[in-house]
Amino acid sequence: MNFDDIVAGTDLLGGLSPRSLRKITETQRIRSLPKGGMLFLEGDDGPAIYVLATGSIRLFRSDEDGREAIVHLVRPGEVFAEAVLFDTGRYPVSAQAREDSQVVEIATARVHRLLEDPTFRSDFFSTIMRKLRFLAQQVYVLSSCDVRERLLRFLIGRFGKKNRYRADLSKREVAEAIATTPETLSRVLARMEENGELRWERTEITVADATWEDLAEE
Repeated sequence: MNFDDIVAGTDLLGGLSPRSLRKITETQRIRSLPKGGMLFLEGDDGPAIYVLATGSIRLFRSDEDGREAIVHLVRPGEVFAEAVLFDTGRYPVSAQAREDSQVVEIATARVHRLLEDPTFRSDFFSTIMRKLRFLAQQVYVLSSCDVRERLLRFLIGRFGKKNRYRADLSKREVAEAIATTPETLSRVLARMEENGELRWERTEITVADATWEDLAEE
């Protein structure tokens, strides 16, 4: 596996020039996590940002009562924990492997040193702005769309627009990812099945063509 190619294909770092990208990858290291292994905890000092190479990572926050809420489910090829570069230097969430996983670790100190290079800084902040625009769109979806539309847009974002999916997430995880409760999601799924829009049986999700057509018109 070529880990440099994985870093080069990410949304955050893939837009860098070849020169800037080489400067990022020359000091990276690879870490392996078993299923259930913790990469970092909310509030920990943040010495590194990460790229998921293989497996799956869940980012979550815990409230005072110990209840956990999933913030994001990281897929291979995604950069995560980059907030430590610009905020307090502490991780705002916890990261745990959902399955055996490998991550590329890039030291934040290395990135900070590279930001002193004007060419690298220009490249890097251009990619940051692209990601911020994407995140702003995600916030809009969560704040303005109903649960049905959030579910459909989540499926598109994670798997692409298809008629059949093999789900790698539980309904509870999907509910948390689209900012709703499992009970509400179950009611929406039941209504969508009754209307012939979508059917979720075990790990298989089937979506009718008309469902996507309706979404495009909204």
